[in-house]
Amino acid sequence: MNRKIILASLAFAAMPAPAVAAGDYYVRNDTPWTQFCGLRPPHRDTGLYYNIRPGTDRTWQSGNEDHRTLLCYVGAGLTRMALEPGVRYAMVRLNRRSGRWRLRVIGP
Repeated sequence: MNRKIILASLAFAAMPAPAVAAGDYYVRNDTPWTQFCGLRPPHRDTGLYYNIRPGTDRTWQSGNEDHRTLLCYVGAGLTRMALEPGVRYAMVRLNRRSGRWRLRVIGP
């Protein structure tokens, strides 16, 4: 039975990721923590916020192709990172001891 689970997980990992359109913003959470993040359009003070659980992803869709700011609340602090449309990002932790993380480009 364990062999079936391993083979199924390998087959799933080998599947290509879905394409991201030019007006889409994609972020995958590869950290062990749930992140509370939102996407802010340019010249706006607010955005839509979601919990992004470990191992899951979030895609925001937009009609225009402008840069957006990813805002994530980590503890009492706020992390801001710029996102480009049509680029796939992953949140990866910096080290095992801190709760800090960064964005890594994982594909177009």
